[in-house]
Amino acid sequence: MTAELRHGRWPGDLSLSLAGRQLGVIGTGNIGCEMLRLGQAIGMQTVAWSLHPDPAKAERLNFRYVSLEELLRTSDAVSLHTRLSDQTRHLLNADRLALMKPTAVLVNTARGAVVDTLALADALQNRRLFAAGLDVYEQEPLPATHPLLACDQVVLTPHSADMTQAGIDLLTQGCIDNIAAFLKGQPQNVVNPDVFSFPQAPPHTV
Repeated sequence: MTAELRHGRWPGDLSLSLAGRQLGVIGTGNIGCEMLRLGQAIGMQTVAWSLHPDPAKAERLNFRYVSLEELLRTSDAVSLHTRLSDQTRHLLNADRLALMKPTAVLVNTARGAVVDTLALADALQNRRLFAAGLDVYEQEPLPATHPLLACDQVVLTPHSADMTQAGIDLLTQGCIDNIAAFLKGQPQNVVNPDVFSFPQAPPHTV
């Protein structure tokens, strides 16, 4: 609609109301759970899928775990919050995108390669999907010839979802906290705890 206005046209297309619709969240870590909370706050029904479902979390936050196929078939908005791995690369491929409603919206702020972006562009261009919002891409920066750029029903940002001053401060503080904890012999946020060994505190202290 913004592009149409810039070209001097007054579009009459219908947009999508979210209240009362279903939000499907893929990945229920901290960010995915916050997205579920935000969806509920505007009156959306919420379902989720995860590689590691947590029934206690679902009960506490009042959402349902469903199969990935059911989530895609029944959701009006799908938001991606899963990590990129061999299991999730092109998790949303052409076949799975085809399960989505033609009136649905896809949002990806996780990792670009979780979605087959060429298949997504094709779905958007052929109106098999209502719209998409993307902050991440399989190739970054996004090439000037990428077909996504020719889609008029997509909102694109340059991997900048946390590029606010508050976001930068939070990332910086997290780095400092991790270094301080390591030097105290109490490492935190360890990515591979099964291969990490720290039997005693190092000689340096902070």
